[in-house]
Amino acid sequence: NLIDKIKGDSLRSGTVNIGEIMVIQVTKTDKDSTYRKIIQMVQEAQIHKAPLIRLADRYSSFFTLITLFLAGSAYLLSHDFSRVLAVLVIATPCPLILATPIALVGGMNAAAKKRIILKKLSSIEVLSRVTTVIFDKTGTITLGRPFIKDIVIKDTSFTEDEVFAISASIERNSLHPLAKAILEEAKKRKVIHHKVLNVKEKIGSGISATVSGNTYSLSKVKEYEGMAIQLLKNNTQIAIFEFEDKIKQESKEILRQLKSLGLKLYIFTGDKKTATQNVLEQLEERVTVRSEMTPQDKKEGIEILKNKHKITAMVGDGINDAPALAYADVGMVFSNEEHTAASEAADIVFLAGDFSAVTSVIAISKRTIHIAYESILFGIGLSTLGMIFAVFGFIPAVAGAFLQEAIDIAVIFNALRASK
Repeated sequence: NLIDKIKGDSLRSGTVNIGEIMVIQVTKTDKDSTYRKIIQMVQEAQIHKAPLIRLADRYSSFFTLITLFLAGSAYLLSHDFSRVLAVLVIATPCPLILATPIALVGGMNAAAKKRIILKKLSSIEVLSRVTTVIFDKTGTITLGRPFIKDIVIKDTSFTEDEVFAISASIERNSLHPLAKAILEEAKKRKVIHHKVLNVKEKIGSGISATVSGNTYSLSKVKEYEGMAIQLLKNNTQIAIFEFEDKIKQESKEILRQLKSLGLKLYIFTGDKKTATQNVLEQLEERVTVRSEMTPQDKKEGIEILKNKHKITAMVGDGINDAPALAYADVGMVFSNEEHTAASEAADIVFLAGDFSAVTSVIAISKRTIHIAYESILFGIGLSTLGMIFAVFGFIPAVAGAFLQEAIDIAVIFNALRASK
């Protein structure tokens, strides 16, 4: 976010100065820094994450009871211990033991092929049951930099290209992000730059220069709530530039796909409501938005959702998202070397910047768990059927041993489909 500071204002650690040289007085140690507090919140969130109930645990007790019941029935019907032995031989636990981990590893490999790194196998199971997805806005749904939204000509003696030519000629001397947006648009229009003299930039106020004997300046527009600057000629307003942070090209379609899966979508952002409203207009989707949130606010917002028995996934890309990423049931982050804390806090890391990776990893997770369930039920079903035949003496113990191995192999091959 672009924030103007004057003498006496406080600064956070990690603030990037794009203006003049400043003298800063340190008033707190690193223990009190925002970064340190974020790291502390991440550590606390990781400690308090709920343990995962594995798929095998849900079926093991049930299968054991079936096995004991059928073994007992075999003895009561025949008083023949060979039938009991045949039942116990066929009762293979391998579908419970092998199907889930093989399918999960396969799902992890399928994700890796799409440059999605799952740091924990358990993330696949949790993500397959997710009900609510929370997004950071800047850099996740949007491109994270300003673009020209509109230009309003106030003096009709100037054309748009002339305004861009003068403005770009002046802004070439500035490092301000809005200056870069003007230069980018001017380049697209292929305007010819003017010779400028007496360039003066006052941080927080604007930049001015002499062009063709006239004094031109670019400064903030006070009456605009969003990002906007004005071009003045000899203190007379010539034009107003309006800026916006554009959504990523694929954002609208990805959010639509997630909505079609029945997921509830939220945007948690530290930006002001005006900037957030502009993004909502671009998305054209029903998304619940909460603005002006601190890292602590984001974490508490997810806590409220979890208390309502929602299974949450957080998608972010920066240090401010780290506590929320750690506290969510599943944290997903777009890889960024500048924000290692966010990557450390997340369970899933997207190495590519493609926003479609979010839907891809959810689809992979759902398919993987479906195959795991299918493998378990298939194996347990065949094993149970074989035990029933063994109860009545149709399958002896030796044949039961071969049947057990055949069931195990079939389950393994079926679970391996998750890697495709």
